Amino acid sequence: MDIRRKTLLALGVTFIVLFCIIAGVSMFLYVDQLGHLEQQQVTKDVTEVVSAIANDEDDLSNTLHDWSYWDETYQFALDQNPDYITQNLDEKSLSALRVNLYIVTDTGGNIVYGKVVDPVTGHDRPLPEQMNSLLPAGHPFLNFTSLTGTHAGLLLLPQGPLMIVSSPVLDSRREGPPHGILVMGRSLDQRVFTRISRVTGNPVSARWTGDGIAGGSPLSLLQQLNPDTVLSIPRSDEIISGYTVINDINGQKILIVTDQPRDLYQNGLAIIRTYLVLFTFALLLTLLIVLLVIDQAILKRLNLLTNRVRNMGHDDDMKPELNGADEIALLERVILSAHADLRNSEQKLHTFIDAVSDPSLLLKPDGTIIFANTALARVLGEPLENLAGANVRTWFPVQDREKEAKILYDVVSDKKMVQQELHFFGKNYLVTLYPVIGSDGNVEQIALLTVDISDLKRVEIALQRATKKINLLNMVIFNDIQNQIFIQLGYFQLAGGLTSDSRILGFIKKEETAAKEIQSSLDFAKEYQTMGTNSPLWQNVNQVIVFALSHIDLGQIAHMFELDGLEIYADPLLEKVFFKIIKNTTIHGDGATRIRVGFGETPDGLILFFEDDGPGIAYDRKERIFEKSLGAGAATSLFLAREILSITGISITENGEPGGGARFEILVPAESYRFKPQ
Repeated sequence: MDIRRKTLLALGVTFIVLFCIIAGVSMFLYVDQLGHLEQQQVTKDVTEVVSAIANDEDDLSNTLHDWSYWDETYQFALDQNPDYITQNLDEKSLSALRVNLYIVTDTGGNIVYGKVVDPVTGHDRPLPEQMNSLLPAGHPFLNFTSLTGTHAGLLLLPQGPLMIVSSPVLDSRREGPPHGILVMGRSLDQRVFTRISRVTGNPVSARWTGDGIAGGSPLSLLQQLNPDTVLSIPRSDEIISGYTVINDINGQKILIVTDQPRDLYQNGLAIIRTYLVLFTFALLLTLLIVLLVIDQAILKRLNLLTNRVRNMGHDDDMKPELNGADEIALLERVILSAHADLRNSEQKLHTFIDAVSDPSLLLKPDGTIIFANTALARVLGEPLENLAGANVRTWFPVQDREKEAKILYDVVSDKKMVQQELHFFGKNYLVTLYPVIGSDGNVEQIALLTVDISDLKRVEIALQRATKKINLLNMVIFNDIQNQIFIQLGYFQLAGGLTSDSRILGFIKKEETAAKEIQSSLDFAKEYQTMGTNSPLWQNVNQVIVFALSHIDLGQIAHMFELDGLEIYADPLLEKVFFKIIKNTTIHGDGATRIRVGFGETPDGLILFFEDDGPGIAYDRKERIFEKSLGAGAATSLFLAREILSITGISITENGEPGGGARFEILVPAESYRFKPQ
């Protein structure tokens, strides 16, 4: 299937999937959002109902205070004078105040007078028999910690719930001692809910156990809901109900129910349906326009451009054929220009590679030659056109082919440049292999460049021979001088035994000291002369330290190495460096019991440390110990250690705390250390 058919098919499928996604999101996400908004509205309405009940309780509390802080009520609670009842507690007075329950208790909470006014008929009724059990003496509703305190809540009676409030009975100055508790109640009946419904705009009702609930959802909600929890349940597409529970003063649950029309939900559904119809129409119209435009303006022209690109290898002189100044016409001109530039670059690259005097080639990871220069053809004695497609290992001796295959494998697996010296057709070459990484992150090709170092190798060999001869000459001269100094020291001893003149003996002593200094300097020069004459190499630190320790008697000093396969690139005299550092502890570390060697990596490189628990080194001597010493101490000076390390860019410092032990830190650059499995 070509790109034109794929694009048309993809557009059609995309528009269908897009429509399904948007329709699905609209019907599920938006409908779900409508449900959340509806839940918020129901919660708001239920909260308003609860607030309205609380406002009624506040209103009843104000009425209660007018009576509980009244001298006549204060006296009545003390003597229960019937005149108070006759003059103040008639049916009309209490009905006018919308008070349906009036109770006075003594100071112990026992009811001394109680009266109920029927909210429907307005006539007096005796207190219910269960009132003493619902509001017994000692009930928290009748206990106060403050003289002017007020309790408010609901009380569930068999006839229905009451809003009740209580307060201590005080005199008109609101002073005590209290003579009892005054309790007032207001029926929470349908008239109250009708008034609340006018405020909220939605019907409100209450349900409780014993009002005829025998089962079903109201009873289940009454049992499961907790106070301050609001639950909304759609009853139909037109009505949704909100539920909450209020506990009365005895923990009995009262279910508050409010119903409201689902206007928000219905309007939202209508908007979604209208939106989907309009979107479908717009989608179909857009699809038709896009298909026509894309097919005529893009797909057909892309198909033509694709055919032209396929024919590029057969026609080197191609001219633009697409008209216009749009992106596709511009792309055709850019491709043709890039193709011409690529051919020019390829020709320049071939010219450049052929101009290189040493063999160079481009390989596949398996060693197959992709491109080679004339220098390689000249060395191999093969025509240049015969090299492409051949395997480079064909020209290596059979015994070397496995080694060369291993080098190619390392370049491919490590994806890093590899260098090695190679003896090839009677010459020495420095061979560099560069991995060419493809878009998938793997090595696709290997560039192999060589440099003829035959002359350099001959110079190197000649230099090594000359160095050996110079070292041999130095050894002969050093030995001759040391022999003469040894003889001279013997004559000094003989001369000292032939005289008792203190001045002459003093002169002899000074001459003997000078001769010993010369002898020490010769020993130092003997060690120093071989430094740097041999090439640096990778050395296993643990093994080098073990070799250094083999020449030192540590006595009772314990040692601990934590090196984990560490290798560093340093002069072959590295063993002498470690010898001098450890020897420093045995000579100057009085009382030292251990030597610890470890390392730590830092942004600047790796720090290899040698530390002991001896007396340490004073701050003013931390640099002086690395200076070239004179006399007998020259042989153990750390000057030589610093010089040996500096050959490969490694530095050494002493960073221990005086009194806390010496700590020599060797800073190895990042390119001069590595780890090998042990």
